[in-house]
Amino acid sequence: MKRLLLLALICLMGFYACKKDADGSKKIIGKWIRTKSLRLKNINGIDSLVEEKNGLGANDYTQFNTDGTGHTTFGIPEVNDVNFTYQIEKDALFIRIIGGDNAPFKIKTLTSNSLVLRIQLETTQIPGIVYYREDYYTK
Repeated sequence: MKRLLLLALICLMGFYACKKDADGSKKIIGKWIRTKSLRLKNINGIDSLVEEKNGLGANDYTQFNTDGTGHTTFGIPEVNDVNFTYQIEKDALFIRIIGGDNAPFKIKTLTSNSLVLRIQLETTQIPGIVYYREDYYTK
């Protein structure tokens, strides 16, 4: 009896975890306007601001579609258009640029109208120093 109860509990937890991931995938669908972009320097786990860009405008957006594809543009739309596919796993967003590489983003915030993504830009020759970019979006 205890085994059956334990098995039922594990199945229920697995169902809940899958449902939570599906909700995240649904929340990200739509057009997101990038409002702010930060370049951060992380030294031994502590972030410091290197550069901040605000008021990026309507030409700086990312569109996530229901079929796992997307489109992003920044600055001059005719020059900086990028098509991609995406996948969400827990708090990670994996973007694969069509004809290019994978870009693993950490989802810091995802609500119905707020999205914050973080990506590692580079590491340095100095141990403990890493650069990141954080992009802030609204619907």
